[in-house]
Amino acid sequence: MAIKSMKFRGYRCFATEWAGFDEYKPVNVIIGRNNVGKSQLLDLVNLACKGWPRANEPNCDFLLRGSLEEQLLRNRFPENTSGGDLAGGHWTNHGLHFVDVPFVWERNKHGSLERIQIDESYAPPSGSREIELTPPRLKRLSDALGSLATPLSGRTFRHLLADRDIQTESATNGVHLAPNGIGATNVIRRHITSSLMRRELVQEVLLSALNEVFGSDGEFTEIQTRQHDGVESGDLPWEIYLGQKHKGLVALSSSGSGLKTVILVLLHLLVMPENDGENADASIYAFEELENNLHPALLRRLLAYIERFATEHRTNVFLTTHSNVALDIFGSSENAQIIHVTHDGETARTSTVHAHFDKLGVIAELGARPADLLQANGIIWVEGPSDAIYLNRWIE
Repeated sequence: MAIKSMKFRGYRCFATEWAGFDEYKPVNVIIGRNNVGKSQLLDLVNLACKGWPRANEPNCDFLLRGSLEEQLLRNRFPENTSGGDLAGGHWTNHGLHFVDVPFVWERNKHGSLERIQIDESYAPPSGSREIELTPPRLKRLSDALGSLATPLSGRTFRHLLADRDIQTESATNGVHLAPNGIGATNVIRRHITSSLMRRELVQEVLLSALNEVFGSDGEFTEIQTRQHDGVESGDLPWEIYLGQKHKGLVALSSSGSGLKTVILVLLHLLVMPENDGENADASIYAFEELENNLHPALLRRLLAYIERFATEHRTNVFLTTHSNVALDIFGSSENAQIIHVTHDGETARTSTVHAHFDKLGVIAELGARPADLLQANGIIWVEGPSDAIYLNRWIE
């Protein structure tokens, strides 16, 4: 099992309290008010993908939970060795007792291990004696635990920021998708036009997923890229166009930002891993505030798609959100957990939301209260900024 849980302390706003994850589920929803540290918690996820910090990198203390597999223990407690600082056979009398036993320990900012303990939740088999952590045993266990990699080590961290967009771009041979969406047009253009890339990854796989997420809100027939010939420049920019029944090809710039968000999510999930020569389970995905400019019904379908993707591909997705829609979808899902980030003015902390009343408290903190509806003189629902413009004009 290796390391199951990883928390940190002493990093930016998480100054004095342990913050992080008790476990990693397919979908991990990070929720809280503005400027409490949600995005910085994603730094811990990115760190877990990169491995332990190097000497010249910002560091902090870690609180870890996990267990040791048999082969790793055999390396520290050899089977054919006895005596010395350990009485009796090193394996049969010592190492064997620690196979799959859960430990809790700290790793300080200098990389040294401290306070190694057996997890208090561990129940020894009936009839067995309590396992004693003697100094000679602790020395070997410390060596074994210190050799463990971070829980998400070696996986690619794919990040989509809350401030994102898809814009026209000049043609380049490189295929790179930045967290703010820069590069998306070229990624799609290259897959459509290059003989070295799978055209169907965009025209079939991405298109099919796009129609699945939009459902009855829109049916797209093709994805293309075109140059803007009217621009007075030798470097003509490219733009993404989507084909729709009865509409023909429509420029992405003429569509809503919600469509751009869905395309960016699907590019991260479906296109970029294969482009980088990886399977989907070799990546970790972090999406910030997907609800921005998305209709709640479309957001529900997008989040449901993300959950199915994460479970089917056995990967992990981390979502920061202010939306109670995410609580509705993931609050009772066995594939998801909700992490609440709070800040008391001095330090930030995290807690895993379990109970129903905890979820109600989180919703209230986000500003959604029943009285807002029950005491209103009137309610008019609008789908987006353009509807608000029409509404304000009508009121005037």
